[in-house]
Amino acid sequence: MSKINIKKITHQILKETHYVDSEVKRLVEGIEYDPQHPERMHPHIEKELRDDSHHLGGNKSLPRTGTEQHYSEKLASKRFKDLVAKVKRYWGVEVVNPRMAMEVMQLLRQAMMIEKDHTEALEQLAIDLVREEFDIPEDQVDMEAKLVQGQISGEGMQQKPKENPEMPELESEEDYDRLNSEVQKRRMLNAIMQGAAKKGHYMFHMVEDELSNIDPRLIGIYGKLMSMTDLTYWMIPSMAGGGGDGDDSGGMKGGREYLDLSGDKPKIVAEAWIFPVLLNELIKGSMELLAAHGLPEDEREA
Repeated sequence: MSKINIKKITHQILKETHYVDSEVKRLVEGIEYDPQHPERMHPHIEKELRDDSHHLGGNKSLPRTGTEQHYSEKLASKRFKDLVAKVKRYWGVEVVNPRMAMEVMQLLRQAMMIEKDHTEALEQLAIDLVREEFDIPEDQVDMEAKLVQGQISGEGMQQKPKENPEMPELESEEDYDRLNSEVQKRRMLNAIMQGAAKKGHYMFHMVEDELSNIDPRLIGIYGKLMSMTDLTYWMIPSMAGGGGDGDDSGGMKGGREYLDLSGDKPKIVAEAWIFPVLLNELIKGSMELLAAHGLPEDEREA
């Protein structure tokens, strides 16, 4: 018996019922692109989404779509279209040219030059904004934020000691399934933390008056810089550190955070090159503190 080609049959039916070719493509493709705009994700990212081989692939926390399209493809489609629209709005263009990413470092240097005489005010502004937005009480959680001019190497940032803890013994298939579920949960929590932190890239709009008093150019610079940086992860992953989990700016860290749990109350410590990234790092630290409660109680399992 010959194999039935569902895609070919669907294409023929739609043609016969006068659907245009662009509608056919939108139906059968996993990534839903806007047919009115030419921007596309990098083929490597498209393939990972199509094959469900990314770090959330097969995660049971993601709902099913009822079609061949993965839920991650649905999310990625919306995110990509939103970012393309952001770049076009901030940059004032009709089509995104990947060469625009070459201007990111120039914009970064310009922002750092403007900020350098206002670091203390911006650091406190970042802390106040994150506290208010996420309702983090000052008497329960300390925060420390620092804007730095040089490359962030991690020196001076407290690090958890790297250990090789004794792994728990898996005595049954149930133990393996339980720990695997914990791994899947942690990956989902990491994704939620990163998604929340991305909000920080554009929270500068919430303090436009304060930033305009420092320099009215900052809002436009931040908008161009952060939107293009975000879109670069999707269109030119090699320039963004090699993919979604890579370092910022082609391997150079534009920001860093950690949790200090040695005192009477937890302390979120963040440092970054510029104000929007500092917000990003403070939010990541805040979400990491919340997510810590989702770890297993057994230290070895955690």
